[in-house]
Order: sequence, then structure tokens, then C-alpha cells
Amino acid sequence: KISCPTCSKMVNHSFNLNELELEEEGDLPDNVTLLENGNFEVNLENIDFKVQIKLLTGADEAKWTATKEKRKKMKLPEAAITDQLKMIIVAVNDVADKGLIKQFIDALPARASREIRASYDRVMPNVDLTQEFTCE
Repeated sequence: KISCPTCSKMVNHSFNLNELELEEEGDLPDNVTLLENGNFEVNLENIDFKVQIKLLTGADEAKWTATKEKRKKMKLPEAAITDQLKMIIVAVNDVADKGLIKQFIDALPARASREIRASYDRVMPNVDLTQEFTCE
């Protein structure tokens, strides 16, 4: 059951997931390459680094949310951007050591951080969940 947005009446309605369309942004940005393992390599423009990023899974996003909640509960400052980068970056210049990646992220200029996050947003598939609905 859903509530009609016009009359607020509760109506039975079935949504057909086969009607959903994947929104495609088109070609990858010039500084992004799709790798054979499904990850993406971002060539940062103003600093000479190649950053390999992965798309977050539902489990990754749940872990990220739990980390945010834990920080909030412990009254620690928010670090959403840093936490996101730690989740999506899997290698820097082909080095996959988590400790070195953390150091890289901590020293990363804001402009490069924005470039990585913008590249992630461009390569992340998006599903439009909007469907037509007619009140009975």
C-alpha cells in the first residue's frame, strides 16, 4: 500500500522493478579509466598520482554508516569525507597498503579530494526509481 500524493488515500499498488532504468552519464571523464577488475583509476590532474577507486557495495555503505554513528555516539568530530575516501580508495600508484593509503588521504589536498569524489560520483551507476502511479 502507498499513499496517493494527490488525495492521501491508501491504495494497493505493485511496482514493476523491470521498468526501472539505469541512468547512464555517458563516457568516462578523460582522467578516469575502467580497469579489468571493475575498479577505476583516477589520474589526479594537479598532483602526479594515480588513485584506484572501487564502487561501494551495500555492505560497505552499512559499515560507513555505522562508523559515522559510532563517531557521533563517542562525540568525535565528523570525518565523512575522510571516511568515504578510506572506503573507496584501494590503491595509490599501484600501492595497496592500507597504512600508506591512510597517510596519503590525511595529506591529500582538498582539490584532489574533490576530484576523487567527483570522479566517483560520475562512475557510480544510478537507478531511477520513479514510476508512474494513477490513483484509483
